[in-house]
Amino acid sequence: MESLIHERVSVSLGSISGREHRRTRRNNQDGVSVSVSDGLIVAAVTDGCSSGRFSEVGALLGARWLSRWIPEGWDPAIPLPQLIAWIEAGLLQFLETLASALSPDLESAWEIVKEYLLFTWMVAVIDPERSVIFGIGDGVWSVNGQVTRLDAGVSNAPPYLAYRLVPDRVEEMEAADLRTAVHVAMPTPFVRSLIVGSDGLNDLLDGAKRTLKDGSLQGGLEQFERDPRYARNPSLLQKRLAVIGDLNGRLRDDTTMVFIRGEG
Repeated sequence: MESLIHERVSVSLGSISGREHRRTRRNNQDGVSVSVSDGLIVAAVTDGCSSGRFSEVGALLGARWLSRWIPEGWDPAIPLPQLIAWIEAGLLQFLETLASALSPDLESAWEIVKEYLLFTWMVAVIDPERSVIFGIGDGVWSVNGQVTRLDAGVSNAPPYLAYRLVPDRVEEMEAADLRTAVHVAMPTPFVRSLIVGSDGLNDLLDGAKRTLKDGSLQGGLEQFERDPRYARNPSLLQKRLAVIGDLNGRLRDDTTMVFIRGEG
């Protein structure tokens, strides 16, 4: 395969509520959004803070903003650090606008941030020359079948970009690394498949060798990367997550992923 851009490409996404959120009647706090245009694929996955009562709001809006805004200014000729800085600043400005519009003073701004706007985010951008995965916080990603898990940090408390809006109210600010991390930057012609997902995928990976109620193997991310049906029919990914999570109760946390694979 020459490139995910130059060949036919399939993009699948899926997102389901985790077992604990279904038990407590809470919404799925993950967000996901994808943009596919000529010469550019942008996939964004976000994960709302579990202690926020409505963090799915910020997560959904953040994913949408990332997938729609990045194509407006992404240019392979621009150095990557400059592009990352532009995206980070734009997302922070977007969150600040939301917080300001919903809160008349600093005290209520902290309440808005805490309840609505705390989320981690991971983005994959594929252009004809390079493929990049970057973000702030934890999650899971895979390129050509090589899986990497990102740690959530001390006490399972990942950093959140929106902490910057209320630095005086966040005790973790000094210890938290709120800079965007670049996880992957490689030539696109070498990328055959790519996955970005929330930390709910850890349960999928940990239970890969277990059997489901029907006696079949649960499997991990390799089932999506190796089975051509998931490339031919993108809707199958959501259905498979539902079988593993909803029907078999295997996914404790909200689980979201985007799977991109060339069909050539």
